[in-house]
Amino acid sequence: MKYPLALCLLLLVSCRSSPVWGEVEERESEAPIDPVVESPPTTSESPAASVRSIDVHRGDGPDFLEFPKGGDAVVASVGSEDLRKSQVYDYMLQTFPEKVRSSIAVMLSNRVLAVEVAKHGIRVDEDEIDRWWASQEKQMRERARLETGRALDLETWLLRKTGQGLTEYERVARNRERSKRLLSRLVRYQEMLEDRVRFRIISLTDPVQARKIRGMLEDGADFAALARTYSIHPSAENGGLMFPVWRLALNPALERVAFDLPVGSISPVIEARDAVGRRRFQIVRIVERHKGRKISYRDVEDEIIHGLTTRPMSEDEWYMWQLRVERMTKIRVQGR
Repeated sequence: MKYPLALCLLLLVSCRSSPVWGEVEERESEAPIDPVVESPPTTSESPAASVRSIDVHRGDGPDFLEFPKGGDAVVASVGSEDLRKSQVYDYMLQTFPEKVRSSIAVMLSNRVLAVEVAKHGIRVDEDEIDRWWASQEKQMRERARLETGRALDLETWLLRKTGQGLTEYERVARNRERSKRLLSRLVRYQEMLEDRVRFRIISLTDPVQARKIRGMLEDGADFAALARTYSIHPSAENGGLMFPVWRLALNPALERVAFDLPVGSISPVIEARDAVGRRRFQIVRIVERHKGRKISYRDVEDEIIHGLTTRPMSEDEWYMWQLRVERMTKIRVQGR
């Protein structure tokens, strides 16, 4: 069978956490299947692939983002019987399928990231990573001291906590941080290149209720207040306010409306279906538009780096970019 990549990409290059202080949290369960940013059906040829296809070839981009070397080597033996990599994969897929899918998605998305950063000349200076690692190492030593009550050798502590020695742990940690910084800069740069729209949304399951609320809005009711009270969308607690959305990240039913309405206007009731076919009835109010600019990365590199220090990447930004990548790239996650 094939798995929707948008669900797997929620752990994209472990972009929201360090390897020490926790795993990446999963997005709320409704978000990947809500029709606002519904992922497209995963077929052998995505309908959106015609927009622009990113060709991924081995050797493009930083080496640490390449696929690992293949082969079906023996990883363990018992008596005369060997255990091979393929057997471990089959067992893991049957026993821990979500972890396997997430790991596959990270590997695939790393290749997309490698191609895109190479194309645009996006880079991370190694002294940035050196400073980051020095801070991480200091925190780990302090954590080891607090947990054990003594200045425990960091190598020993890491082996107990992660199963990795210091050298291997540092190599993986540095690569994850490089990936995180490269991806942050790429997302912010591509946000500058493309038109986006920001809106508030009220999402409902009952068409009668949707029409009633639409009438209340016509009579001057506050959109944000109605969203907080009635909307089932995860943005309800924020008054229905969405992060600026790329065209390719929107459900087609909403895309046709959101990019045509003038700022400040309210849409009619829009019927859409989520990824599992459930009907949703939605109303949006356009808040602002962001016009894409034709600029090179070098022209805005300092602006992007400074912007990330004052406003770090949000979860919505990651998720919208992930959907955009799925629709623009020939990526398919297959399994059994």
